[in-house]
Amino acid sequence: MFRLDLPRFEKCKAGTIFKKFINIPGKISYDGSMITVTMRKHAHTPIWLSVRKITKPFEIPWLNNTKMQIKWVM
Repeated sequence: MFRLDLPRFEKCKAGTIFKKFINIPGKISYDGSMITVTMRKHAHTPIWLSVRKITKPFEIPWLNNTKMQIKWVM
C-alpha cells in the first residue's frame, strides 16, 4: 500500500520499496507524546517529501494514536 503513495514507484515490488525507502539508517526518539524519526537526506528524499501524509506529524492508530513525525538532516 505504501508504494501507491510514492510517485514513479507505484508498480515496484516490495523488495525495491524496502531497499530504497524502508531499510535506511535513522534515529528514533520518543518524548512521551511524540515519536520522532530522524533520517539523513539521501537520493530518494524528494520522493518522501512529495508524500503529503508524512510531511507533517501523523497519528499511528495501533499505538493509541501516538503522533509521529519525520525529520530530515544533512
